Amino acid sequence: MSDKYAAIAVHRGRYPVRLMCAALHVSVSRFYDAQARRQGAPSARAAADERVRVAVRAAFTKSRRRYG
Repeated sequence: MSDKYAAIAVHRGRYPVRLMCAALHVSVSRFYDAQARRQGAPSARAAADERVRVAVRAAFTKSRRRYG
């Protein structure tokens, strides 16, 4: 995480996130995205990709590794 995001995270209880993001020239959405990535929470897209990956692998295995 960059120093800007870390500073915002440290002081978020004391100052509004929007105000700190504006002062540090960081978008609010990017800050929250960085926070989510730091916590290891997969995005909705990553979760959907994993479900598809599992389904494709199951179909491949079921077809005796000849499908595709």
